[in-house]
Amino acid sequence: MAAQENHIKQKLSEFIRKYYLQKLIFGGLATLLQLTVIFYVINYTEYYFWLDKTPRAFIFIGWWGAFAALVYTQTIRPLVKYLGFGKRLSNEDAAKIIGEHFLEIQDQLLNLLQLQEMSSSENNPLLLKGIEQKTAKLMPFSFSLALNWQKFKKPLTNGCIS
Repeated sequence: MAAQENHIKQKLSEFIRKYYLQKLIFGGLATLLQLTVIFYVINYTEYYFWLDKTPRAFIFIGWWGAFAALVYTQTIRPLVKYLGFGKRLSNEDAAKIIGEHFLEIQDQLLNLLQLQEMSSSENNPLLLKGIEQKTAKLMPFSFSLALNWQKFKKPLTNGCIS
């Protein structure tokens, strides 16, 4: 039974890592796209308006500020969390995300986590049997499937190739 409980926690940990990997990949793509658009807006502004030194300096500083802010928020933070540092998604929050995707289990994973927490303080046979039943019911599910990679694929392919 303890092996099954550890397997569920391992699957949750794997889900959390893949969650941050997904954030990292799409954050990197979004950053690249946003910085490219900003770059072209700045270049066309300079080309058409022939700005003096002061406005160009503000644009230059603004470009690097936007660059730093976008790279930090959309790539570095998810990378740090993916590597396991900083405040990460808790098992309970991950269970809620998984429950929203799999309608068959909804809040059962969250209930299992709460029962496991309760069982560490008391040794109730009924509680242990409930944990065993919920664990057996959740074993077949692959939590990584709750990450919908397809919802990010659509916007990338709709405008690129006709």
